[in-house]
Amino acid sequence: MLSSAAETKFEKTRTAKSVAGKRGGMAIQDHLRRHWALFAFTVAVAAVAVAGFAVFWTMPPWTIVMATGTEGGAYHEVGKRYQEILAREGIRLRLVSTAGAVANLALLRNRRSGVSVALMQGGTTNENGAPEIESHPT
Repeated sequence: MLSSAAETKFEKTRTAKSVAGKRGGMAIQDHLRRHWALFAFTVAVAAVAVAGFAVFWTMPPWTIVMATGTEGGAYHEVGKRYQEILAREGIRLRLVSTAGAVANLALLRNRRSGVSVALMQGGTTNENGAPEIESHPT
């Protein structure tokens, strides 16, 4: 058991710590109460910035690079038609003339080429030969 003097000292120390803890909590609440508008504004700006960043990074590209075929060939002419249609929507289509379907496939496989779309005839490759490439009929 503690002596009466020790108990009194212990009780004063515990009370002082409790009051200090309450004052710290009260200080934060008081600060937030005084500056709630600034806090709300900061949270709103941060939320808008995060939303804007998310939208910006998920937007489709404004420029698409398409491998077509030889200039004057059927695939190149189809590419020009796509170019006109996409231009109406504000999308720039850059056409890359190639030797044909095999060269188009090589450009699609090469990530450094910048080509993301190519025109090719069916049978140039299959799912086993190029699993990373999707085929969409026109």
